[in-house]
Amino acid sequence: MQCGVDMSPCHTLAMADFPSMADEVVQRLGAISDRAIVLSRGIGLLASAAGGFGYLIGLLVLPSSWRLVWLFFGLVCIVPAIAVWMAHRRLRILRRSVPDAAAELRSVATDKKVRVAMMDLVDRDEDHDQQTPLIQLGKELLVLRSAIDGRKDVLTNLWQCITALTGLPGLLAIGTIGSFLLLIGSAVAVVVRLALLH
Repeated sequence: MQCGVDMSPCHTLAMADFPSMADEVVQRLGAISDRAIVLSRGIGLLASAAGGFGYLIGLLVLPSSWRLVWLFFGLVCIVPAIAVWMAHRRLRILRRSVPDAAAELRSVATDKKVRVAMMDLVDRDEDHDQQTPLIQLGKELLVLRSAIDGRKDVLTNLWQCITALTGLPGLLAIGTIGSFLLLIGSAVAVVVRLALLH
């Protein structure tokens, strides 16, 4: 018997195990989100500090004629922090919707694409979610995201969980890279300003 045949023993077993598989997948989503919440909070604090520092440096080093302009346009310094805190907020919402996501996932047991995506996640090593970088985990969840894309209006909590985790790498990258660019730019601005004073 082949597992690809719908009425095969493998298919029957997969259907029988589907509720426990759904619970395990959602449990893993929760564990990944716990890691992501801690990381996003740390990067959010860094991005906020870098943004505030860059904004203040701009006020200090720019000529007085430019300071009024900087009061408004300098707010671009907080864009990286906003991106990270948006990701953090989505993850916090995700955590509250995990129980409902499990019930939604169990409701699509007849969908072959969803079953295949779930089995791929369940078959991985237990330590995989803790040892793999969050960026890679986000990419791995794209298969499940694609499988439920056509039902996202019905599987609202599950879709919210998946999109929060798959969108996380991009938002964290904006926060991290933006923070370092702000710190480097602030240091350069200070050096240039000091050089002009001599």
